[in-house]
Amino acid sequence: MGKSNIFKTIIGKHQDIKSKTDKSILQGTQTERQKSQGVRTRVFKMVPGIQARGRYYDKGDHYQEEWLGIYRSQKEIVLAWLRAASVSVPLAEGEQKVKVAWRYLLTSDRSMLVGFLKDRSVCLYELPSVPIEVEDKVGRYTIKAGEYNWKASIGDGSYYKEIARLPGLDRLTRIREAARLNSICLNARKRRSELTLWLVRILIKELADPIDCLTGVYLEAVIASTECQTQSEPDIDDLREPLSRCMKELFQSSKDDAYLSRWAKEWNVSHEFQFALSSFLLKNYPQYPAAPISLFLQARNLKVEKDLLRQIESDIAFAELFIEINQRNEAVRLIKNSLSALPEPVLEDLLPLELQQKTSVSANEVRCRLMEALAKTGEDPNSPDPVAMAELAMLQPLDTNRLSTLIYVAQDRGSKGWK
Repeated sequence: MGKSNIFKTIIGKHQDIKSKTDKSILQGTQTERQKSQGVRTRVFKMVPGIQARGRYYDKGDHYQEEWLGIYRSQKEIVLAWLRAASVSVPLAEGEQKVKVAWRYLLTSDRSMLVGFLKDRSVCLYELPSVPIEVEDKVGRYTIKAGEYNWKASIGDGSYYKEIARLPGLDRLTRIREAARLNSICLNARKRRSELTLWLVRILIKELADPIDCLTGVYLEAVIASTECQTQSEPDIDDLREPLSRCMKELFQSSKDDAYLSRWAKEWNVSHEFQFALSSFLLKNYPQYPAAPISLFLQARNLKVEKDLLRQIESDIAFAELFIEINQRNEAVRLIKNSLSALPEPVLEDLLPLELQQKTSVSANEVRCRLMEALAKTGEDPNSPDPVAMAELAMLQPLDTNRLSTLIYVAQDRGSKGWK
């Protein structure tokens, strides 16, 4: 269809709207104005004062905002509303170009180019449901969607690049990805977090996917901790009840072990929260260890402690938790990895710990704690592993308690017929 046909169709619809108001839509009757405002209220009431103006919402003039509020359907969500320049559209034969203020509109259901003329007529070009192509040419981004192309206004190019794949996604996936991008891109402020939470709540209502429920729990906690000046990260203990409502279903419905670590990576979840969540899940859902362990290992790889001993102390806590839930192989792997990272013992380390002149935790003290944890990973959970106890005795030969424990363990295992 040529431009003139689309142009006449849209102008006709717009003129019908104006005829109902006696004047222009901006100066319409109180009833008509209330009707348009009512649409906005229903669509945006979950985010007071924001009106879906997230990262990709570039507020237009009063007339453009009025048109947008009326044009979209009640369940249609505006995900992007960006300026466009130098729009190239197919022209009918002999048709002349006119000056138009262009906008790119992406909603949960469609995408289009919207042109506003000086006489307050509006022309629309529906765009194909495919990813847009974004090319950076000498600092000015060129955008292409099917047979249409345009340039991003100065400052908007990076926004187009971030949302390029959204038009090719189905409705719910598009909403989820828009929520994620609003949350993670640059330094998402509290207002953006609230918008993201609103979009996630829509997903929960329409899809009821437990992974979206987990996202909602996390975002609510982030917003709450942002409002608390003394707390930078959500407190996992405060999330016990909301987590219990979604985690069991999530464990049972997921088909692989990496879904939690994948979710945390996609949403830029802090390593502190990943540690806390994996610990919480291992303690409260020991029958589903695989995903929390994968999450813990990812968090450990992300967090590089400047203080090696502090890192290993965290590893010891998780190793003991792994032992408690009978994940002994994971515990052994973690302990041996930590042992290999410690420096070699020095002469003073041979003394009992209480006689060492240390003002802080020493490498040998941490090594002893690792060996004590390793001793609990043997075949008999009620009897320490004699090999680990022997190494402990060699680490501290002047500590009589070590020798006494080793003798007791050897005698106990001998009486049970263990070799």
